[in-house]
Amino acid sequence: MSYDIAIAGSGIVGLSAAYKLAPDHDVIVVDSAGIGEGTSSRASGMMTAPVDYPEQPDWAAHTTEFFRELDGTGTFSWTDRDYVQGIRPTEVDEAKNTARLDGVRLVSFEEYDTLYDDNAPYEYALVWDDCGYCEVDDLLATLYNEARQRGVEFRPDTCVESVLMSHGRAVGLQTEYGAIEAASVVMATG
Repeated sequence: MSYDIAIAGSGIVGLSAAYKLAPDHDVIVVDSAGIGEGTSSRASGMMTAPVDYPEQPDWAAHTTEFFRELDGTGTFSWTDRDYVQGIRPTEVDEAKNTARLDGVRLVSFEEYDTLYDDNAPYEYALVWDDCGYCEVDDLLATLYNEARQRGVEFRPDTCVESVLMSHGRAVGLQTEYGAIEAASVVMATG
């Protein structure tokens, strides 16, 4: 059987891709372990895309909005939460530059001193909006169940041995159980 999209990896990225692509595509997800058992299962649950990708604000905003839209689906619950980083006296000038970004502000450390030890050497704190928190197991379970309801096929415990190529283009996955043909391949492996 041939698929529109074959996804290697069933962590947060693979499951999110399957969830989003399924309404318009025939999708299969292959993983060498169980669904969501890899690196994603050990994630903290704190989503900080605006902090981690300041040079890609549109992508970061899209990421946070995805979690907000998924809130209340299945067992998934999203909590908006600022991300706070203490700033040492030697880091103030750099922090002022960071605070020029949309959704970031530099505040007096006293506003957040309860987050840190009394002896913490901070003068200020950088605060990022559009971050949040979720239970990772609930996220993985919800994405999996929703993707299945949208028609995604899953093959856990199936090792991908290689990407099938034709004329310089990925056209499927070679697994330990045989080839899976696909018009497009998404590599979502950790």
